[in-house]
Amino acid sequence: MELTLNKLSKHYGNKIAVDSITTTLKPGLNALLGANGSGKTTMLRMIVDIINPTSGEVLYNGEPIRKLKEAYLSDIGYMPQHLGMYPNFKVEEFLMYMATLKGLHKSYAKERMDILLKLVHLEDKRKAKIKTLSGGMYQRLGIVVALLNDPKILILDEPTAGLDPKERMHFKNIISSICQEKIVILSTHIVSDISEIADQIIIMKEGNIISHDIPEKLLEEMQGKVYLLHIPNEEASNIQNGTIVSKKVGKEMTTLRVISDQKLENGEVIEPNLNDLYLYHFQDGESI
Repeated sequence: MELTLNKLSKHYGNKIAVDSITTTLKPGLNALLGANGSGKTTMLRMIVDIINPTSGEVLYNGEPIRKLKEAYLSDIGYMPQHLGMYPNFKVEEFLMYMATLKGLHKSYAKERMDILLKLVHLEDKRKAKIKTLSGGMYQRLGIVVALLNDPKILILDEPTAGLDPKERMHFKNIISSICQEKIVILSTHIVSDISEIADQIIIMKEGNIISHDIPEKLLEEMQGKVYLLHIPNEEASNIQNGTIVSKKVGKEMTTLRVISDQKLENGEVIEPNLNDLYLYHFQDGESI
């Protein structure tokens, strides 16, 4: 099973949102990393056939999704960034309503609902109105909706936005438990969402995929570029090359974690992590 993007592009007038992307996605967690505005959501919407590409195509097991139509869409589970759920519906009412829209048989839908509510720890909320759910519960319900039809392809667009660290960790554990036999695409700009669980990492910038590989391979490219510096406070502003990832100021000395393509003679080379990788490409640290 594989999903292939073949020279996929989307233009809005003179603006290029997605620029001739070609890549192949296979079962496991495919983490789509990129800053806001990098084209992630546009790419996902083309994959789920919500918007048409300007050029190129999406292939599912070698066949264009435009030809497969419903046979393809029945294998898709999609959780958009902005969920739309009816606040006055009870949880189980809403899930049965969504199951009907997906064309699921009533008995099958009830069985899936029971399994999934247990998976996301919402069994005791099935009679609750959606408007009474916390932000984390609301997001977990979104996962249930996306999984109702037991999709082969699960697409999650910024699923942890606005969640506290505890809910984010819980959400991460749920995704990890279901991704091995599905093609899961999780779009995020929060590196901790996918650290330790991503099978593949796709880095998207300005509508292009600039890297796509297993985490270990991507981190190999960062070897020798991350430094730890301990320098007097008065010299901390004199560093000429690199990006500051973190800074801790003491009474006399400042400790800096710095990414630099150039060798820093007064720095200790340390092992890179995925946060370093992200900041290396997006320069979200403090420029120095």
